[in-house]
Amino acid sequence: MISKLELEVLRDGLDDWVPLLAIDGMGRQLTSNPREIVVAAVLNLVVNRFVAIGIIESHQFAPWEGEYEQLETRLRDIYHHREERGWGFEFWLNNTPLGDERANQSLSHRNADND
Repeated sequence: MISKLELEVLRDGLDDWVPLLAIDGMGRQLTSNPREIVVAAVLNLVVNRFVAIGIIESHQFAPWEGEYEQLETRLRDIYHHREERGWGFEFWLNNTPLGDERANQSLSHRNADND
């Protein structure tokens, strides 16, 4: 099952890379303390191969290398230091083709429900 937050991230990812700051903002619309739901959503999207996690270098997406545990540790460390300037752009999510497909499916279902 995919969460509401995960679907919102994937839908935003149809247009562009999605920074941590945007994901945090989406999480804050759901709860006043979004840390755990944001971390869980990002990790679930990565595990299900809906997104790649990485940075922007020279206007290009550069995925992080490493095993799942390394990505999780890095993600938690960045998000833990939210007080620091620039934390919201320390990593970005890039939809995979599978992520785009899932986002488009959810939009199709949402549009069908509104008809």
